[in-house]
Amino acid sequence: MEQTESKPKGILTESEAVTFAQGGSSETVEVRGRMTSARILSDLIAAFAHHLGGSIIFGYHARRGKVVGCNRTRIQRRYEEARNELGGDHLSSIQFYTVHGRVMAVVHVPKQVIPTRPVVRFETTIRLLTRAQLAALMGRTRSDTAPEIFGAMLVILMEKLRRTELRLAEADSWRRKVRDGIIGAAISALLAYFAGLLRLPHLLP
Repeated sequence: MEQTESKPKGILTESEAVTFAQGGSSETVEVRGRMTSARILSDLIAAFAHHLGGSIIFGYHARRGKVVGCNRTRIQRRYEEARNELGGDHLSSIQFYTVHGRVMAVVHVPKQVIPTRPVVRFETTIRLLTRAQLAALMGRTRSDTAPEIFGAMLVILMEKLRRTELRLAEADSWRRKVRDGIIGAAISALLAYFAGLLRLPHLLP
C-alpha cells in the first residue's frame, strides 16, 4: 500500500484508516463506500466536532469488507463545499491514500465548537443538540442573560426550519400545502423555547 501524501499532524495513518474502516462506523468513525452530499458531510463534520472528534472514511465497503475506492476529485470538491457551508475557522482536514490501487479518503475532525451547525454525534447517528447540550457546549453560565441564551436556542430552531424547507421543496405538491401549518407549529415551538429560557439558568451547573 502506498501513501499518496505526507501525513498532517493528528490525522490517521494509512494502516490506521484501513483498520478503523474494517471496524465499521462507531461514535468516532463514519465509514462510507461512496461520497455523500456536501450538506450531509458538513453535518457529519459538525456532529463529530461537537462530540469527541472523529474520522469520516470514504472508499471502504463495510459489508464487503474491502476497499472499493472513491473519486478523489469529487470528494475534494464536496469537502470544500461542506467547508463553505460550515463557515468560520473549523479545523477539519482531508487526506487521500492509494490502497491496492484504489483511493481512500479520510476527513479528520478534531473536537471543537462549530456554531453554525447545532448537531452532535450520538452512537452512529446525528442528532440536533438539546438545549442543555447547547448551553454546555457554548459555555453558558448563570450570568448569561435570557436574550443571549434565547439567541443560541434560535440557532437550533432555524436549523430545523431549514431542513423542513429543504424537504418540502423537494416534496410533492400536496406536501407543500402543509407548509404554513408547519411554520405555525415552529412559531409555537419558538414561544415554548422562550418560556423555558427563564428556567434554563437554574438548570446550569
